[in-house]
Amino acid sequence: MNIIVCNIGSSSFKFQLLDMTDEKQLARGYTERVGKDDAIITYWVDGDKVFESVMSVPSHREAVQHALDFLTSSDYAVLDNLQQLDGVGFKTIQAG
Repeated sequence: MNIIVCNIGSSSFKFQLLDMTDEKQLARGYTERVGKDDAIITYWVDGDKVFESVMSVPSHREAVQHALDFLTSSDYAVLDNLQQLDGVGFKTIQAG
């Protein structure tokens, strides 16, 4: 059972992909400085850092899409497709 847990902050997006059957973290990542031209994206698979880049990430939509593409379509993909996700959890923070 694969669960992705996401945390969306005012200028960040973080996630963990968990295999709950084995209680194992398959992948994790974060995007810092969402909304900036110099956002920092970092991903890990099985505890190893496999991707780090600085690029434009105009909004949280692009940050989430980049992470989903990484999980399903990159050289380090851990899912064949999004249908392999059994659940999604979100934590959001509303400032103010």
